Amino acid sequence: RPLGRAPRELAEAIQPHLAAHSDFFESVEVAGPGFINFRLAGSLLRDEVRAAVAAGPEYGRSNVGQGRPVQVEFVSANPTGPLHVGHGRGAAVGDVLASLLEAAGFAVHREYYINDVGTQMALMSIGREKLAAKRYSEAKQQFQRVLETTPDNELRLEAR
Repeated sequence: RPLGRAPRELAEAIQPHLAAHSDFFESVEVAGPGFINFRLAGSLLRDEVRAAVAAGPEYGRSNVGQGRPVQVEFVSANPTGPLHVGHGRGAAVGDVLASLLEAAGFAVHREYYINDVGTQMALMSIGREKLAAKRYSEAKQQFQRVLETTPDNELRLEAR
């Protein structure tokens, strides 16, 4: 739309430029309201597979990053909520991104942060511990008073 032309009109203007590269494209066609459908040339695919096999693990690597440092940070699942399969996405995407940057010649430092509970959850936990300790202390004092005021022959403890 910024060019003020219909999508199909733009696709028809682009199509001959792509079709001129028969070493890359087997066919290039305009379809529908402005889609460009193309099929890669079989020879291109065969040649690229041969190059990948010949290069082995080094295939696709470059030095575009020139050893410049990059830090990729990614996190784990939040331990304060329910865990589900989707939480693995952050770790997978972060690791793949770091690997791609390494293959492009960057010096990658990975930081995998394990989510902690954070200040709010830590304070809540401390508060619960203090409350539990206070209740235990109060219960112990009440039990001591019962022991002190009940004659031995009336004291009976039952396990439930």
